[in-house]
Amino acid sequence: MVKVNTRWRVLLLCNYSPMYGGNFIPSLLALEKEIVSRGGECVYAFPVQAKKRSWFKQLMQMGKTVVTIDFLQTRYKQLCAISDIIKRYQITHIHSHFCSTLLLEIVAYLHPAVTVIIHLHSDWSLGTTSWKQKLKFFMLYKLLAARVRFLSVSSAFVAYNPAKITYVPNALATERLPAVSVDRAELRRRWGISERDVLCEIFAWSPLVKGLDIAAEAVKQVRAKGVAVKLAVVYGDAMPPEKLQTWLGAHTSCSGKEDFLLYVPPTEDVFSYHRAADILISASRSEGFPYSILEMLSLGKPCVMSDIPGVAWAKQFENTFVFPSENSAACAVALEKALAAPKMLEKTVQKIGATYNIANWVKTVVAHYEQ
Repeated sequence: MVKVNTRWRVLLLCNYSPMYGGNFIPSLLALEKEIVSRGGECVYAFPVQAKKRSWFKQLMQMGKTVVTIDFLQTRYKQLCAISDIIKRYQITHIHSHFCSTLLLEIVAYLHPAVTVIIHLHSDWSLGTTSWKQKLKFFMLYKLLAARVRFLSVSSAFVAYNPAKITYVPNALATERLPAVSVDRAELRRRWGISERDVLCEIFAWSPLVKGLDIAAEAVKQVRAKGVAVKLAVVYGDAMPPEKLQTWLGAHTSCSGKEDFLLYVPPTEDVFSYHRAADILISASRSEGFPYSILEMLSLGKPCVMSDIPGVAWAKQFENTFVFPSENSAACAVALEKALAAPKMLEKTVQKIGATYNIANWVKTVVAHYEQ
């Protein structure tokens, strides 16, 4: 029997405003559906900058309760804004994403009747942890964590405080927000990519963290052997093509303007990019749990990945090819192995569907609301 919680009022507090909703927004919608089925209600809170995004407007059109917060204002004003939402909507649970851990810990002390769950997503460590960061982690995840609980997309984060942090890997949300879909042949035609070309893709809105330099050098090395490989670089608002070219010129042997580099904008229909591409390169120096690898594997396509904790879960699949982080020569070798692999592995598709199922994910998450 489904447990009914008529008193649940869940604030999904998200410091999230990228151009596309991707897997994240549909995951929240799936979570809301589960909460509502149990008799609860949800309020979404996003940064004021998100109001211009199409996914934000779609949430409004769907009749969702959506409010905005200015996350750029002082911590005190943010606390006041969150407190106002708690009172206005009689919030019983806060489930935060991409928000300041300290901010939410203060909220938990100010509102002891509210259950506060902090979802840990991102890893900006670049693979190293200084003594200052270790001290910060000790303060945030142990000393100040008495009134909160954590869900982590990476098993590596659990070590910060095993008593408080639970590993919950991301899941694939198959019901995406409406978007105009473009098929593989058409998109490659638009990009000037023939079927003879091998098209790799990398998401590089933060080029240092995402290892764009490593991927570009690796593709250049493979091309030097006569293989027609090209790299589609998905950029972000803060790093448009011109800045990425300058960055590559400063950090690699490339100028950033090579004809094998193709700069493409972010898109809501990210699966059109995955279908157009033959291989995903994830050369990140650190990660939480990248949706891009999960999405590409769901199509059965090969992924070349740096060997870091945030992608360790993907090693179980035969069409993943791992290389030591920050080693472009090893990345080139892994890319060559991926080139010789099957273009599509059906058993990977099936395993992804069974293991990283959004229905299982929402039930796991909601179970933590009941503790």
